[in-house]
Amino acid sequence: MKRFIVAIFVLLCAVGVFAHKSPYNGASSDTQILLKKADELIQREQYESAFGTLSDDSNEFILAKKIEIAINYFAQSIMHQMFAFKNLKKGETLYDVRTGTGAYSMVMFDPVKAVEEYEKKNGEKPILNYALGLYYDDVLLRYGYQWLLSEKELTQKTIERLQKAVNQDCCDAYSLSVLALAYYKNGDLTNAEKIYNKKIESGFEPSVNDFFNLGTIYLQKKNFALALHYAEKSIEGYKNEPEYQSDAYIVCIDSCLGLHDYKKAGSFLKTAQKHFPKDYRIIQKTIALYAMQKNKPEALKAAKNLFAFAPENPAVSQMIIKEYFNAGTEKWLPDFFDDCLKTYSKQSKARQNLLYHYAYTLYELNDKEKASKMAKDAKAEFIKNGELTAEIEKALDSFGK
Repeated sequence: MKRFIVAIFVLLCAVGVFAHKSPYNGASSDTQILLKKADELIQREQYESAFGTLSDDSNEFILAKKIEIAINYFAQSIMHQMFAFKNLKKGETLYDVRTGTGAYSMVMFDPVKAVEEYEKKNGEKPILNYALGLYYDDVLLRYGYQWLLSEKELTQKTIERLQKAVNQDCCDAYSLSVLALAYYKNGDLTNAEKIYNKKIESGFEPSVNDFFNLGTIYLQKKNFALALHYAEKSIEGYKNEPEYQSDAYIVCIDSCLGLHDYKKAGSFLKTAQKHFPKDYRIIQKTIALYAMQKNKPEALKAAKNLFAFAPENPAVSQMIIKEYFNAGTEKWLPDFFDDCLKTYSKQSKARQNLLYHYAYTLYELNDKEKASKMAKDAKAEFIKNGELTAEIEKALDSFGK
C-alpha cells in the first residue's frame, strides 16, 4: 500500500511539473537570463524596455519572446506589422494607452517576415511555431477580415503552426486552448476534442471556455453525459458573464433532454428562467421538455408563452413547430394555432404569421383540404397588410396542392 501511495505521489509531481512547463525551457542559460530580464520588466509593466532588451532575431527564443510582447503588450499597432510600446506609469493601463491620444514611436516588426527569414537559414523551430501560431490568432481577433489574409486563412495558419508546436511538445495551457478553439471554429470537432483532452490529460487546468466548448462538442456528438458534465462546470465559471452563462444553461438543458432526465432538465429550466426571464430559448426548451413527456397542456402553455415574445416574427412559429415535430407531438399543433388565432384575432400581422404556418403544418400533417383553406386565408391576410410577395404566394400555393 505504501509503495502504491509513493507511486501516486511521484506521478502527481510529474504531472504538476509538466503542467507548468514553459515553451521557452529549451533556451540556453545565457538566453534564459535575457528572457528572465524581459519577463521581470513585463511584470513591472515596462513594456517598451522589455521589447528593447531583445534585439537578436537570430535566436529563436528571443524572437519568440518579441512576438509575445508585440501581440500582448503593444501600445499601438499598424496591421500587427508595426508596433509602439510604452512603459506604463503607476495606475496607467494598456487600455488607457490604446484608447488615448498619445503619440508614440513605431517600430518596424513583422513577425511573419522575421520568422520566415529565420527559417530560411535555420529551418522550423518549435518555439517559433508556437509564437507565430498565437500571432495569427491574435491578428484574427483584432483585425478579422480587415487583414492581409482572410479569416479562414488566418484560422488555418493558426492551426498549422500550433499543431506543429504541439507535435514537438512545445505548448502551454493557453496555446492548447487557442488551437482547440481554432479547430472548433473550423468545424473539426474531432481534433478540437482531441486537443482539449490533451490539455486536461497533461495536467493543465481547463478554463471556463474550455469546459463550455467541450460541452458543446459532446452535445453535437450526442454524447449527452459528457456534454452535461462539462457544460455544468462552466455555469459557475460564467457567473459574472450572464450572456455566456445562459448559453451554458441551454447546453445543460439540451444534454438532460438527450438523456431523458426530465427532472434535472426541469431543474435547470427553473433556475435559468429565474436568472434569464427574457431569454426566449429558455421558453423554447420548456416546450421541448413538456412535449417529450407528452404533457399536452403544459406544452401548449409554453408554446403560447414563446409566441407572445414576438407574435409577428415567423421565426417564433418555426421554433414552436420544430419542438413539436422533434418530440413526435406534431398532431397537437392545430390546438396551438386555433388558440392563438383567437387570442390574436385583432392583430393582423400576428394573424398572417399564424395562418401561414398553420397552412404549412396542416400540409405536413397531410390534411391537404384544410391546408388549402388555411393558405387562402393566409394569402388574404398578407394582401390586406400589403406584404404578399411572389415568394410567399408560391409557398402558400404549394401548401394547397
